[in-house]
Amino acid sequence: LELLWSSGKKSKFELLWSNGKKSKFELLWSNGKKSKFELLWSNGKKSKFELLWSNRKKSKFELLWSNRKKSKFELLWSNGKKSKFELLWSNGKKSKFELLWSNGKKSKFELLWSSGKRSKFELLWSNGKKSKLELLWSNGKKSKLELLWSNGKKSKFELLWSNGKKSKFELLWSNGKKSKFELLWSNRKKSKFELLWSNGKKSKLELLWSNGKKSKFELLWSNGKKSKFELLWSNGKKSKFELLWSSGKRSKFELLWSNGKKSKLELLWSNGKKSKFELLWSNGKKSKFELLWSNGKKSKFELLWSNRKKSKFELLWSNGKKSKFELLWSNEKKSKFELLWSNGKRSKFELLWSNGKKSKFELLWSSGKKSKFELLWSNGKKSKLELLWSNGKKSKFELLWSNGKKSKKLNFS
Repeated sequence: LELLWSSGKKSKFELLWSNGKKSKFELLWSNGKKSKFELLWSNGKKSKFELLWSNRKKSKFELLWSNRKKSKFELLWSNGKKSKFELLWSNGKKSKFELLWSNGKKSKFELLWSSGKRSKFELLWSNGKKSKLELLWSNGKKSKLELLWSNGKKSKFELLWSNGKKSKFELLWSNGKKSKFELLWSNRKKSKFELLWSNGKKSKLELLWSNGKKSKFELLWSNGKKSKFELLWSNGKKSKFELLWSSGKRSKFELLWSNGKKSKLELLWSNGKKSKFELLWSNGKKSKFELLWSNGKKSKFELLWSNRKKSKFELLWSNGKKSKFELLWSNEKKSKFELLWSNGKRSKFELLWSNGKKSKFELLWSSGKKSKFELLWSNGKKSKLELLWSNGKKSKFELLWSNGKKSKKLNFS
């Protein structure tokens, strides 16, 4: 791997696959030349990629599928011409895509389904006209979608379900009226959604479950009042949610589990206090979460696993100290994570695998030193990765394959 920097030279990538063959990558930068990608597939043939930069020429993509046919991609830039996509499906037929840019014309999408029929998409831009989307389902019927723009009219969605009935969606824009959603479920009953905008009123959502009962949602906006959520579970009991806004009060969550017990969640806002989470697991014990905000203290997480042992998480904020993570695996050993912030020191990761050995990760920041990665494979051998930063030194990668051979150290220059 060879990355290009501001010197204007090309960066090269060369990947080694398990069959011993190589794929080539060549990235282009600001010198106006094309960058090339060449992927090698398992059948021994190659797919070609050619990316375009600011010289206004087209970039080309050519994907090779398992049936040895090719799909073509052509991206458009600021010269106003259309970019083309041509996807080849397994039945040998092609789907066409045509994207539009700032010349005000429509962009077209045409998807080919396995039935041999096509769905059409037509997206609209800033000329105020509507964009149309038409989905074709397996029963041969079509669903219509119509998106609205800044002219203040409503956009419509009409989804067709397998029973032949339609669900309606109506989205609202900045004229202050409500947008409506109506979902049709398999039992032929409807759920209603009503979203609120900037007029300060509440928006309502009503979900219909398979038992015929409804769950209610009520979202709050900037008037400082609380928004309410009420979920109905299969046992007929309800869970309550209450979100807080800028009034400084806490928002409350109360989750109901299948055993009839409740979990409590309490989120904190800008008053500097801690928010608390308490999750109830199936063994009846609780896990605790405590999140920290801008007062510089650490936030704590404590997860309880099925073996009744706890994993600890400690996140760091802007005081420059390290945040700690400690994960407990099923073999009762712990993995450690230590993240670094802006003081230039290294952050450490230590993963424990099922064979009891550890892999080490060390990430580097802006101090200019190298970050190190050490992966442990199932055969007991290690792969080394060393990333380079802005001091111009090389980063090294050494990958170990399943045949026990190593890939050459790939340098970034």
